[in-house]
Amino acid sequence: MIKKIEMFFNPDSYQLSEAVISVSNHMASSPEFSSVSNNLYVVLENGELNPKLYSSYDAARAAALHNYAEMLDEERAECAEYGGRMASQVDVEENKETGTTSLYIEKEIFITIQRYTVEM
Repeated sequence: MIKKIEMFFNPDSYQLSEAVISVSNHMASSPEFSSVSNNLYVVLENGELNPKLYSSYDAARAAALHNYAEMLDEERAECAEYGGRMASQVDVEENKETGTTSLYIEKEIFITIQRYTVEM
């Protein structure tokens, strides 16, 4: 169980500037937790922090795009019918180097998925 999460959001840069995450000693020493990645992912949508944490990039990305599935399906269908490229950029691999991955959905929706490593 995650014991405490503090996140400090910088509204000027639309990014979390710092995250302090502590876990209970029981969780930290459990074999289940040590065999799983020690990364947590947060999602920002147009600067608004999603209050949920995700254990993988794929889960965070899927959750972020869930509300826009119909819009994205329509955009893909239009591109298939008329040719051309999608304005949305959502089929993006995780940026493993920086931990910050940016997605864009047509109509000015900017999504940032940020990875944080839990240190034990």
